[in-house]
Amino acid sequence: MSKKKETQPVIDSYKSSGVTVLYYWTKFAVLTLYYAILSHFGLLSFRARLIMFCLIAPINRVVAQAAYTDPKNRMSVVRSLFTVLVDITEACVYVYLQTYFTGNYWWSTLILQIICVAVTEIVQYKIFDSSRSDYEVKTSDDPLDYLLAIVVAGTFHWLSWHVTFHPSLDAFSFPLFATSLYLFDAVFGTLHAYSHCIPWIHKKHMVHHQYRRSDLNAFANFYADITDSFVMNCGFFFVAFYFAVCGSGHIPMAEISFVALHTHARYSKTQSHLVFFFEFDLIDLWLKRDRLSTFHARHHDWPDENFAGFGLIQDDLFRAYLPGVPESFRKRRASVKTE
Repeated sequence: MSKKKETQPVIDSYKSSGVTVLYYWTKFAVLTLYYAILSHFGLLSFRARLIMFCLIAPINRVVAQAAYTDPKNRMSVVRSLFTVLVDITEACVYVYLQTYFTGNYWWSTLILQIICVAVTEIVQYKIFDSSRSDYEVKTSDDPLDYLLAIVVAGTFHWLSWHVTFHPSLDAFSFPLFATSLYLFDAVFGTLHAYSHCIPWIHKKHMVHHQYRRSDLNAFANFYADITDSFVMNCGFFFVAFYFAVCGSGHIPMAEISFVALHTHARYSKTQSHLVFFFEFDLIDLWLKRDRLSTFHARHHDWPDENFAGFGLIQDDLFRAYLPGVPESFRKRRASVKTE
């Protein structure tokens, strides 16, 4: 008789369990003080934030990447400069939309930002990667599967009645944003873990998993069964309610949406995904930590890992404390055997 041998996937260098609690809340405390100081000196206006972003974020990101990336894999100077141009273009469009498309028009900023990210991504692909011929836009035969963007835009419209619109942040904007990330990850991660454990939901969820990590692009955000889309985006609904209860301004919700949009973007590893709170991203970059927009992409190659959207809650917590989840994963692991 042949021996049974358990096969283990080879773990690549990008696989990770997210950030630690100590690291996240230390960064939270430092940045809360930092933004309070900026607020005291009147440097949290949208104009000031955009100028600081354009001067600091893209250049620092390229320098950090050059310092920490294997020389064989470094981007060319031309591509690096083009990436900076894309960052600045997306940031300018984003800030313009958040400044002038407010009130009853705020919902449209989500749709327009989706278009902007998709266009800049396609342009980058056509210029630098068209020879690879691996940019695929998957489509569904069910028209209902395309309703996700409209549903999330509807959430924006509802929230527009409960938030304030000012062309400036205040000292409380960042704490609201940072705590809402945890709320989003708790809801998203919980539902996501169950979507891999409950058979009928798992079947629908695997439609989205037709995109592997190497295939991801801006359109992958919206390729899913409509039932799965509603389940996976409940985090946005909870976060919107949180902001409504707290009387937040509109930027924390806009920033979360901006990050979420980049979690499936093709070039998320080399682009900025925050504008008003871009320092949050720069710290992760310089310290070589998981960034908010890059954590989830790995899940498309490792479906039993990285359940949280942004990596703030560890996989072990979902497996250990969610009723029914530990048993499901134990059975799945036990079944991964070959003769």
